[in-house]
Amino acid sequence: MTGQPKGFHIGASYYPEHWPQERWERDLGAMTDLGFTAVRMLEFAWSRLEPRPGEYRFDWFDRAADLCETFGLSMMLGTPTAAPPVWLISAYPDILPVGPDGLRRQPGGRRHYCLHNERYRAAARGVVEQLANHLAGRTDIVAWQVDNEVGAYRSTFCYCDLCEAAFRRWLEARYHDVATLNQRWGTVFWSQEVRGWDEVQIPRPAMNGWTGSNKSALLDFWRFSSDALADFVGDQADALREWFPQVPVTTNWTSLTTAAFDREVMAKRIDFTSWDNYELDLYGASFNHDVVRGAKHGSQPTWTPEQRCAPPDNRQHVPLLREGEVTTMTLHNIACGSDATIYFRLEQALFGAENAHGGILDRSGGTDTRIYRELASSVPRLRQIGDAVAGSQVRARVAIVYDTTAGVAITSPLPHLVKKRSQLLSHLEHLVRPYHRALQSLGVDVDVIPCGRDLAHYDVVILAGQVIASGDLATSVRKYVAGGGCLVATPFTAHVDDNDNLVAAAVPAGLTDVFGLSVTDQDFLADGETVVLARPVGAGEAPVPDLQGVLCCDLLRLAGAEVKFEYRNRWYAGTPAIASHTYGRGTAMYVGTALDHVAVRSLLTEVLAERDVEWHDLPPDVHLRRRFGPGSGPPEVTEYVFVVNGGEVEQTVTLQGRYRDLLTGEELDGAIGVKARDAVVLCRALPR
Repeated sequence: MTGQPKGFHIGASYYPEHWPQERWERDLGAMTDLGFTAVRMLEFAWSRLEPRPGEYRFDWFDRAADLCETFGLSMMLGTPTAAPPVWLISAYPDILPVGPDGLRRQPGGRRHYCLHNERYRAAARGVVEQLANHLAGRTDIVAWQVDNEVGAYRSTFCYCDLCEAAFRRWLEARYHDVATLNQRWGTVFWSQEVRGWDEVQIPRPAMNGWTGSNKSALLDFWRFSSDALADFVGDQADALREWFPQVPVTTNWTSLTTAAFDREVMAKRIDFTSWDNYELDLYGASFNHDVVRGAKHGSQPTWTPEQRCAPPDNRQHVPLLREGEVTTMTLHNIACGSDATIYFRLEQALFGAENAHGGILDRSGGTDTRIYRELASSVPRLRQIGDAVAGSQVRARVAIVYDTTAGVAITSPLPHLVKKRSQLLSHLEHLVRPYHRALQSLGVDVDVIPCGRDLAHYDVVILAGQVIASGDLATSVRKYVAGGGCLVATPFTAHVDDNDNLVAAAVPAGLTDVFGLSVTDQDFLADGETVVLARPVGAGEAPVPDLQGVLCCDLLRLAGAEVKFEYRNRWYAGTPAIASHTYGRGTAMYVGTALDHVAVRSLLTEVLAERDVEWHDLPPDVHLRRRFGPGSGPPEVTEYVFVVNGGEVEQTVTLQGRYRDLLTGEELDGAIGVKARDAVVLCRALPR
């Protein structure tokens, strides 16, 4: 691996192939006038880089790159493989992916490729290697981006014959023989047993739709497709390192809800992680920042290669950005650990599928726009803050364990419902995001991490819908709680094995002694129904008010756990809903229903206080984030505190201790005022 990118970068995506060359100098000059330091290019330019098979034309890009150097702009370059040219598709139409309906998809968009088509993979390697070889002498490339938004919008999956053959090979490597496959997939159910690998098929809609498909097969097909995508990205990253061993490689992910693959697996093949921020509020952005940062082991800065600075074209209703909102989103990116923000895009395309997506400049390339004026005012400040904190880290005391595979096992991003009874359940929206949003509203930094990470340095760990009961998870959780940790678990904890088959044991499987309870039944509520949770009668003055749950209620049998809340308005009123148990030197709390973020917030204030984790009663739309970097000497570390106000009115936040305003140097303590759609950045020295 090459390592992390250096410094702070701010800039815009630019597509010189879309514009006459005589316009390039004016466009790049406008970026320099704004104070931008970087430009992002090339990600869709395959047909201009290789207009015919094996005929490479780099002269036009050399002129664009030289102009960037003249204007002092470093380059983030994308490999162009997300947009296979028409000549390649015409010669080899079988590179196009096949959908679950058996129909081959048509070109005209992006990522219209089959990852197991060797003709496509060879052509992709060819253009990447030729491009890297040609540019190898340049020193102004600060990062490479592989492809574009890999896996987004179901592009991870292909159902062609090549993929089916590759799926069989993947399964043989995993299970070794069909007897094991039959046993692990439970194929005796509905006579699905196979006699040889050639009888295994990619799971497709059954007679009664996706709900009739084999759940184990669906989960393994998701894993297989995810591995193929990681291999595709890793192959390109390896090729780029041959010519640019000093330049870090990433790939720009989309938000977690739009792309289905295992980010931790892919993160092992790239040098740093990044994602494109098109979220409509700072809470959604916070969650994705924490997921992307958590995909890598250790707390490392990330990048934001695409930051919306105008209404995107792919949503029915997106409000016009308010004055100061672009600046606020950029400050929030920095607060969440991002060391680069690249706006999408410099100027609005006049043609093509995204010509409704606005840009910084107007349609003629002019600078008389609200966004340009805002950035002209704010970029110097953004650079001053970004330069000061670049390379610093987020150090969270709370973690949410979120496993993408577990989400697939509950309700999959594939077009089917894995569990009929949980068809109303969204793994992210009901089991994960409420806990994350609650922590954000309390000003508590949180790592969103996959299973298998060391939990020892966290004060509080939340198992968010971790439905797969793996031995590694049980061992890790048991060790964490016994060692003094505080664990909070949601419904669906440890119900199934690695093949999405029910575990023949009381649930949470392998952890009933840790939680001091077991789940005997699970009641699913109708859409719109709620359940009230209250303190047990005689519990005395409760600092937490009644809570409200939705979607499901676990009925709990206690075996040493203490009741914290009971159900109140169902036929099982008076039975435990939330219970806590002492195990070793720590505690494990089981929450038997899906709580919204308001209820989670009430619950977590008590949990955090018991663990001496500082929290703040933040006003709505105010976010408090921290980063930590080197101090003035070895015994010290510098804490940077970002108070970001995404709301419409000025707010006040009270902090304990004395801080210095990073920009003005003013000493501050107590109440800190933050203007609407703005941020205050504070710092102080702390003992290491």
